[in-house]
Amino acid sequence: DIWEYKLDLTPFEVQQFVRHVWEMQNTQMSYYFFSENCSYQLLTLLDASSPRLNLADEFSLWAIPADTVRVLKKANMIDDASYRPSLLNRMSNMLNQLDDEHIDVAKALVDNEQLDLTELDTYSDQDQAQILEIAYEYSRYLVARKKVTSSYLNGRSIKLLSLRSKRQRGEVFTPVKPPALRDDQGHQTQRLGLSLGSRDSKVYSVLEYRPSYHGLLDPQGGYLKGAELSMFSGSLRWDEAESVEIDTFSFINIRSLAPKNALVTPKSWQVNASLLRDHTIDDELVFRLKGGAGVTQEVGQSMFSVLLNGSGSVEDDYQDGYRLEAGPEFKWLWYGEQNNLQLGFEYLTDINLHNAERRTLNGVWAHQLAPDWQMRLSTSHSWYEAKSWNDTSIQLLHYF
Repeated sequence: DIWEYKLDLTPFEVQQFVRHVWEMQNTQMSYYFFSENCSYQLLTLLDASSPRLNLADEFSLWAIPADTVRVLKKANMIDDASYRPSLLNRMSNMLNQLDDEHIDVAKALVDNEQLDLTELDTYSDQDQAQILEIAYEYSRYLVARKKVTSSYLNGRSIKLLSLRSKRQRGEVFTPVKPPALRDDQGHQTQRLGLSLGSRDSKVYSVLEYRPSYHGLLDPQGGYLKGAELSMFSGSLRWDEAESVEIDTFSFINIRSLAPKNALVTPKSWQVNASLLRDHTIDDELVFRLKGGAGVTQEVGQSMFSVLLNGSGSVEDDYQDGYRLEAGPEFKWLWYGEQNNLQLGFEYLTDINLHNAERRTLNGVWAHQLAPDWQMRLSTSHSWYEAKSWNDTSIQLLHYF
């Protein structure tokens, strides 16, 4: 999806902006993902357009796109905002308004190399308009995603659009409803958390910090459901022995749980690289690289995901100094206005030690206390070889 922001610039500032873009046309810039990225560079162009603006100085370490929009909003630069749904979002919205029979006809109009309109002609003018419209969007999706390399597909899109223009005029679908919150109206991107937990009757506390960006169970307003992206987050842990130690440090954590529909099945995938404590070897700090792929089905407010994961861990206490694991993961997510729920089960078997299996059953309830405050209750039960343990915690999170 795209949010388009109209900026409150004077005619002179617009002309100055254009002049500056013109003089920069042959200039090369280094791109830095965290700091001097495309969003940051737009701020520098705006700064050059008016002496009243000094937007880029707000960012020293990193510049997250949603935060750059917030800076524009703070400077009273945003005049209006309009919403443009993505192609996949438009398709999903249309599919929700069609029955299976209409969808099958639309799919055949695109997938079959020879265009056959015999079945289409048996429907009413409005039904034909709906079928042709979703077929056109589907053909555009396949071209954009390069799912099909057949030479007929580009011409098919034009033909479907031509046929659609000859049917009922005007909108034949209820348009996509804009989200209640824009990206810049969602929770702040930094997060600080304090939790109190118990594992095997031993109490511990954890202080965590995440510089960016969003997690699966964070408040959803303004963010993409089923998506997660965080980098360079970490936590400190202290227990009854009053020892303080690094609990986790995540270099990168990405999840994309993209739901399938009647026409397309996007891949759901995840990847994580982090340092963490492994309870199976007395809480030693290990480096683990983990990834997986699978499919996601959305039903109402719920998302069901099945992933096949692979994991590699490095630490001297492992046999041969490393551990390789693989297995399935099942995840259920439910999203409400103020409450999010997650249930999951993961099974991993050690590829080298065939009798070593790790199983984890977990559940999390997240409740939004205020726009930038959330409380979570978490519980899990884990098994590894002859060991098993419970872990329960309560956590308070602040977004800023």
